Amino acid sequence: MLGACSSGAEDGEPYGAVAFDTGAPVTVDQFLGGPVLLAGWATWCVPCERELPALNVFAASPQAAQLTVVAVNLNDASVGRTDIEAMLDRLDVTLPVWRDVDGTLLTRFGGSLMPYSVLLDSEGQVAASWVGAIDVDDDEFLASIAAVSD
Repeated sequence: MLGACSSGAEDGEPYGAVAFDTGAPVTVDQFLGGPVLLAGWATWCVPCERELPALNVFAASPQAAQLTVVAVNLNDASVGRTDIEAMLDRLDVTLPVWRDVDGTLLTRFGGSLMPYSVLLDSEGQVAASWVGAIDVDDDEFLASIAAVSD
């Protein structure tokens, strides 16, 4: 499930107002009512290659039962869908994937490096963010997930 992102959010609005396209329009708002982890990555990002499979496994774990995990691809438009899908196939990643060719995820939250992830609470407000590959076994990461999953 690979789509594109466009910034529809105004300053101060929750990130849920940003629209994506996965073949049909979708916004993060559609997944709210529960926490959402937006995990930014790119095909050239070596740490992303370690993080994506770990997030894929974590998303199926009991700790993530109330969490929606979305892999947000941040490659620019010069990288084709075929290349992105080939990497996901190679890594055996089955997470939903949205495409963000404008880098909205990074610019909206001041990120500059990848991987870059943002945890949104059930109302679309930022609960936590991470620069670099997430260690899904890290106590701080798990505490952040638990705090928004209650």
